[in-house]
Amino acid sequence: MLGFAYREIKSAIINMEDMFNLLNIPSDIAENPDSETLEISKAKVVFDNVNFSYNPNRQILKGLNFTLESGNTLAIVGHSGSGKSTISRLIFRFYDVTSGKITIDGQDIRDVTQNSLRQAIGIVPQDTVLFNDTIYYNIAY
Repeated sequence: MLGFAYREIKSAIINMEDMFNLLNIPSDIAENPDSETLEISKAKVVFDNVNFSYNPNRQILKGLNFTLESGNTLAIVGHSGSGKSTISRLIFRFYDVTSGKITIDGQDIRDVTQNSLRQAIGIVPQDTVLFNDTIYYNIAY
């Protein structure tokens, strides 16, 4: 039993080292040194003529325009590969738009700190994970 516990702990330490190494990799998206904290007032999100491509040979989004007012719901539907996940990645600024801009309450997301941007956004995952446990535990998780 002691040998099993030792192997499990050693494996967990190795996994933690890998995780910390991953966290230390610098982001490909450089933060503007003059970035300010995102100030949320109405939480109005605007995609203004957004174009994006992962590589120059294949454009994913072309001239995307929409406004999401506070308190409203927006459903983004489409075929696999049509850019739905890309839109959420752009809002989180995991990538920068090729052209156009994304604003929240009039603030271009390229001009705010990535930390303040990501703290202001909530995600509801597409796949619900439920544990074989109490309702309380599943909600608390």
